[in-house]
Amino acid sequence: MGNLKAEYLEQTYIDLAPLKDAEDCRTYLTRSQVDGSLAVRKEIIALQYPLYQQLIDLSHPSLARVLDTYAKDGRYFVLEEYVSGSTIGSYLKRGYHFQEEEILSFISQLCSALSFLHAHNIIHRDITPENLLISTDNVLKLIDFGISRSKKEGQSQDTTLLGTVGYAAPEQFGFGQTDERTDIYATGVLLNVLLTGSLPKDDLPFDPRYRQIVLKCTSISPADRYSSVSELKSQIMAIKPTRIYQAEIVEPSGKAPRKDSLIRRFFRHVPGFRTGNPGK
Repeated sequence: MGNLKAEYLEQTYIDLAPLKDAEDCRTYLTRSQVDGSLAVRKEIIALQYPLYQQLIDLSHPSLARVLDTYAKDGRYFVLEEYVSGSTIGSYLKRGYHFQEEEILSFISQLCSALSFLHAHNIIHRDITPENLLISTDNVLKLIDFGISRSKKEGQSQDTTLLGTVGYAAPEQFGFGQTDERTDIYATGVLLNVLLTGSLPKDDLPFDPRYRQIVLKCTSISPADRYSSVSELKSQIMAIKPTRIYQAEIVEPSGKAPRKDSLIRRFFRHVPGFRTGNPGK
């Protein structure tokens, strides 16, 4: 039965083009011979096969749908919904500066997707600009569950050297079990990058509201972070954009960074101004 399913799906979905520039590319754009719809065929490792099977039954506006899975000759494959758009990572590489309202909207949508996954006991563990796609209708889509896992109670450690450096929480490097707060850590890093263009260790938002959120999200100890994504989302939703902060990111035209970002960088090193607290 497994082979019949594999043969049917491979005959139904015809590869059109590789989606990654690599000789060993394992992700392809495909087209259904039945209805002409586009999909993504990806080869995955056996360890992730059960999780992708679970994702078939889950649906959320900010998640690319998993259409089907199959195994063939000891290899494992997943068919996913094709979403037209560009990743946040590609925008940042082009020097695009997201507006504050866009950043708040994207983080809010991400929190909704993560809250949904966490409710189904799934931890994503690789939230990065490259794994967040903005569709052509401006909807954020969380993609790539390559290192995701189902949360297991009672374990003291579950991973070693997994995740993207800079975004991965300390517990992903063998210092404890990953859980919902691992995704909260990466979300805090993402928020910081969207606001400042830098990782938290290199620069922090001048606006004290964002600064406080980033620092709490990226606390070394999971116990010091937000207890849930819903709690984090409520903090994000409470913020009203003020234009106090301007990120120092080169515009696509190649123009120099804005002058106010240079002033912000100067005052960040002056005692009192480092906190971003207007009173100090």
